[in-house]
Amino acid sequence: MTPLEEEIAKLVHGEGYVERRRAEVFGKIATVDEGESYVRTVEEALERHHELARLRALQSYEMAKAKRQGKIKSKKYHRLQRREKIRKQLKEFEELQKTDPEAALVKLEELDRARVEERMSLKHRNTSKWAKAQVVRAKYNRESRAELSEQLKISKELTTKLAVKDFL
Repeated sequence: MTPLEEEIAKLVHGEGYVERRRAEVFGKIATVDEGESYVRTVEEALERHHELARLRALQSYEMAKAKRQGKIKSKKYHRLQRREKIRKQLKEFEELQKTDPEAALVKLEELDRARVEERMSLKHRNTSKWAKAQVVRAKYNRESRAELSEQLKISKELTTKLAVKDFL
């Protein structure tokens, strides 16, 4: 269950419902009293109804935003999104490195594996149809030259061997 679903379940069925569901999933016996899940007053019922409506609206907004973003076909937009995601991952890794060095080493191994897989695929090389077209356009267009040089820079970064740093 997602956190949003858990919140909705808590509002609809009461606090103990989520714990019982988790207990069923993990094979434990539920110890919460059944009487706790019932609404006691009209005010609580109205409050619960309003909270559910708010959560449904939030979920609807999130779904609409995801749908809009899914329809975007712009390469520039997706490139910016990818860079932002990489920056966010680097920031999280630095925080993890400060708080838990062992977990940071595990994360570093995962990142290194992803890097090796990227090196194995030739997406970053200038052998694709897009790259060949950019080479032709580069004579006349500055943006094409910039994109091509960025592609070459990525290729160089990926193919150079990284120096292993000691994090502990």
